[in-house]
Amino acid sequence: MPTERVALLAVPSEILNDPRVRREIDWLTDAGWVVDTLGFGPHPSPQVRTHYELLPPTVWESSPWRQLVLHGLMTNSAKFRRIIQQRIPTDAADAVRAGTYDLIVFNDRELAPWSRDRDVFGGLTATHLHLDMHEYFTQRMRERTPFGLLAWSWQRWLTRRLGDPQFTTRSTVSQRLADYYEHDRGMPRPAVVRNIPEYVEQEPRAVDPQRIRLIYHGLAHWERGLRDLIDTMGLVDDRFELTLMLTGDDAMIDEVRRIAAPHGDRIVLRPGVPVKEIARTINEYDLAMMVYRPVSPNVRYMLPNKLFEAVQGRIGVVTGRNEVMIAEHEPYGFGVVVEPWGAQKTAELLNALTAEKVQQLKEAAHAAAPVLHSENEKQNLLQTVGAR
Repeated sequence: MPTERVALLAVPSEILNDPRVRREIDWLTDAGWVVDTLGFGPHPSPQVRTHYELLPPTVWESSPWRQLVLHGLMTNSAKFRRIIQQRIPTDAADAVRAGTYDLIVFNDRELAPWSRDRDVFGGLTATHLHLDMHEYFTQRMRERTPFGLLAWSWQRWLTRRLGDPQFTTRSTVSQRLADYYEHDRGMPRPAVVRNIPEYVEQEPRAVDPQRIRLIYHGLAHWERGLRDLIDTMGLVDDRFELTLMLTGDDAMIDEVRRIAAPHGDRIVLRPGVPVKEIARTINEYDLAMMVYRPVSPNVRYMLPNKLFEAVQGRIGVVTGRNEVMIAEHEPYGFGVVVEPWGAQKTAELLNALTAEKVQQLKEAAHAAAPVLHSENEKQNLLQTVGAR
């Protein structure tokens, strides 16, 4: 009988709300692995054997003034132990120390320094440590203030840990980010595992020339172009309507609802749906809107789940001049690009679209769907970590 293979996925977020990690769980269990998880929030999936819940921050750590003391007086290694490592349950550390896991996948950077703890990891000789970098991590300072300087030192230290040699392999979400980590950060080139959902068998719906339905689905955050998108609806033809299918902070969603209210029923808010239902839910729409101003390198190089969810939903996409997204939709012809940015330019592009052109975009998404689904990404990850 083959030996049971066991993996731990370490995630500095709530796994229920992280489609990428949910897919990692599915892929590993499909390949015969037993999977445990370490992260915030409740047990994320029936496929997970044991979930170790990261403890919440203490009241002491939540105080801005005490945070200032923390960043000002402690070394970065001590800060990690105080801010993050002490939240890791003892039984999770004991399981790692005992050599329970053949594979540990660190998602993003916040938990990566834990791998430097010799008491926990020092005796491991057969455990494969993999680092999955979901986004662009920079060392640039954001705020030139005393606290900004202290926070920058901490963030820079976390980012440097991505290059630590104990990680056997690495992966990231796009070729552009793989280029960055290889050429700018001097790491071995990460494997590329895109945020692509599984294949969904369905057909594109016909476009109603008098009612072209736009949708934004995903996180409610102003960095995602929501303000421009709301303003766009005051500039487009009457044939367009917009649905905002939002997830995230309730207060933020309420703010979006308030700002969208003057547009009446031309902008409709609806709650988000489970990740595996997104493609079927958005099939009733025509164009997915993802026009993000390049307000940060992370946004500039973003390759969001929603682009590929639109493909499986059989709808076209409208993007800004984001080179990473364009590289995905341009070869297949299911997207159009707003240049440069803003509500006015977005409205001009939409007003110029005919119903026939929108239908062509949807048919192109339909043609791309058998190619742009998660099976290839699954094999990329499993091959990279030696999990097949």
